[in-house]
Amino acid sequence: MTSYHRYSALITLFLVSIGISWCKGVYSQYRANHDMHVYVVELQQRQEVATQEAQAHTPGEHDFIRVEVELVQLLNPEGLLANGQKCDNSGQCDPRITVHLDTDRPLTVWPGAKPLEEFQDFFSASNQNSPIINKNVSRNICGGSVNKVNLRAHVVDSDVLSSGGVIDDFECIFEADYGKVASSPSSAEWSATRDCRPRLQNNQARLQFRYRLVDIARSDCGVMGAMQTQIRS
Repeated sequence: MTSYHRYSALITLFLVSIGISWCKGVYSQYRANHDMHVYVVELQQRQEVATQEAQAHTPGEHDFIRVEVELVQLLNPEGLLANGQKCDNSGQCDPRITVHLDTDRPLTVWPGAKPLEEFQDFFSASNQNSPIINKNVSRNICGGSVNKVNLRAHVVDSDVLSSGGVIDDFECIFEADYGKVASSPSSAEWSATRDCRPRLQNNQARLQFRYRLVDIARSDCGVMGAMQTQIRS
């Protein structure tokens, strides 16, 4: 074999190896996107089944209730932002979460009834990709009823070097089941832990939540009534 032919063969092998690597990369991205799509579809189906079983409000019963939602954990093991980039090349994310418990327009497009600037500070952590949260946000429903509830969560990386890059936006949607309203906080049971719906879906981050409904006294509504929203650790 001449030097020319050897050189041509090496060039061909090099180009083939590049092509194989490129194909593997494209396939890996396809699989990741496909798996996320399947996961989101299954999540929506599970939530639709749960919604079908919820009991509606009967006037005169449970007219004054408190809706409590607990964010359990943020899961972002790769430490990625919504654009697919790392939060921090030398460490982990510094997640900061702001929330709005939306019972007014829970199914409207993001961000819903309030602009992001009016979301409440809820949680922050340093150098943790997947922090345990275990914090509650609640809202009183006074003299009326609520159907669907949406805890909207805006999650960013608060590291100054990342310029507050978005990790993801989440919508934690459920239907208020009046058949499971507890008579007191001590007897209230949390729902099974669920995954919120990711809005951007680019980095496969997950946010888990659970909820419960509790009867309250009419006097607990106060002057602000149903507009009261509280955050508790």
